[in-house]
Amino acid sequence: MRGRSNAEVCVLPNALPVPEPLPPKRGDGPFTFLFVGTLGYYPNEDGIVHFCRQVVPLLRGIAAREFRVVIVGIGPPAAIQQLTSIPEVRLVGAVPDVAPWYAEADAVVVPIRAGGGTRIKALEAFSYRRPVVGTSIGLEGIEVRPEEHVLIGDTPAELAAQCARLMADPKPAEALVERAFELFLRSYSTAALAKRMAALAPTRRGWRSIAGSLLPR
Repeated sequence: MRGRSNAEVCVLPNALPVPEPLPPKRGDGPFTFLFVGTLGYYPNEDGIVHFCRQVVPLLRGIAAREFRVVIVGIGPPAAIQQLTSIPEVRLVGAVPDVAPWYAEADAVVVPIRAGGGTRIKALEAFSYRRPVVGTSIGLEGIEVRPEEHVLIGDTPAELAAQCARLMADPKPAEALVERAFELFLRSYSTAALAKRMAALAPTRRGWRSIAGSLLPR
């Protein structure tokens, strides 16, 4: 675009507002892995079907405790509906508010194997302060570092092992959550985006108007 126009071009990241804090997670019940997404979108369908068909059986063999996989999102195709035959899988479908499902989750999985762009589901998990386990493709487009902000596994065995780590010891998960939340506030919150936009063109009225609409009130 810079070669085709005299306009000033700047690429800004996706951003989300900071949600209300979640209530404390109940300590009883199975460890809950949450997947949120538009289920009719092929990369989401492929990712969660692969996770449930290939990763869950491996995790079942090494998990230190009972677990479940909760799937939330609109438009589940037949391949996802059929996942309910797996004992650990629960398909919820469309919900009016995802916050209660994040409140019940112990971790969020982003097992995406195709597609491009930024995974909003990962940023959303950061904002709700839930640890994230995913693939390299699932976390691309976000300035995360493995073992510092997220856990990454690109094969079924690696994903199962990373999930088992979270289940076995909550301390590493707490550290991941705090660092990922700090990254979210610094780079991917709407307040951070508004400040960046204001700094880019502080004398441009249009920029100030857009940035002002993003600032929290």
